[in-house]
Amino acid sequence: MRLYENVLILHPELDEEQIDSHIERFTAIVDRLHGQLAKIEKWGKKKLAYPVKKHRYGFYVLLRFHGTPELIGELERNYRLMDTVLRYLTVHLEREPVDTVPLLDDDIPDFEEVVSVDDIEEEIDLMDEGEEEARATEDEEEEEDEETKGQKSVEEAY
Repeated sequence: MRLYENVLILHPELDEEQIDSHIERFTAIVDRLHGQLAKIEKWGKKKLAYPVKKHRYGFYVLLRFHGTPELIGELERNYRLMDTVLRYLTVHLEREPVDTVPLLDDDIPDFEEVVSVDDIEEEIDLMDEGEEEARATEDEEEEEDEETKGQKSVEEAY
């Protein structure tokens, strides 16, 4: 069986009981077609990037499960039949995603050194001096190239 992740955007005016009944309906379809649920997350009501069916908000739900392509077809058929499902997206995952782990306070590096404006100005001056030196060496190299070209043209004339 393949691993799938499904994100649904439900109607924003649904209450918790209705949202739970929708999730139960979808999990029943997964069970009926011999799929295995791995994760269910309710992300909550969020603002949409653009209006969808004249709604500016939607309730997001994530379903992660193992199943067959026939299961996906049946789920998406049910999504299209329901007016409360604004949008859905199903993605086939190659492997189980690693959930992000929040950093602990010990993992965050300490930045005790405070840099002053004077230190920054000194570094800028040093960088400017380095650029001037680089330009001077480039000018010297160009002059040498011109001299060697002049010698070659004199030699070619003889």
